[in-house]
Amino acid sequence: MKAALLASAFLFAATPALGQSSPEDNDKRPVQAHFYELTPLKPGPDFASSLKLPRGYRASVWANGLGNSRMIAVAPDGAVYISRRSEADIIRLVDANGDGHADGAPVVNGQAVQGCTA
Repeated sequence: MKAALLASAFLFAATPALGQSSPEDNDKRPVQAHFYELTPLKPGPDFASSLKLPRGYRASVWANGLGNSRMIAVAPDGAVYISRRSEADIIRLVDANGDGHADGAPVVNGQAVQGCTA
């Protein structure tokens, strides 16, 4: 009788410890993640003129057809660096002749540039 009582007391005391999980069990739980890829919008030819700007400001298209542009930075020499999300690169655009439009095809850099202002 003593042995049965001792065994049941031991089993009763050990039950909560068996029910607890270890920290490693959290690594085994499935993780639900949601990622939404944005669809780039292609503005029409009259996009710049449709913008509402404060008096004294104007907007014009400096470059187009660049894909899914994400961030823009301007280097001290006037070159414009644009990161493109879908293409996973950085392109460099310049206005060599000063006419207010990017000249030539964009040069693909694929690296960060220091000293730029965003």
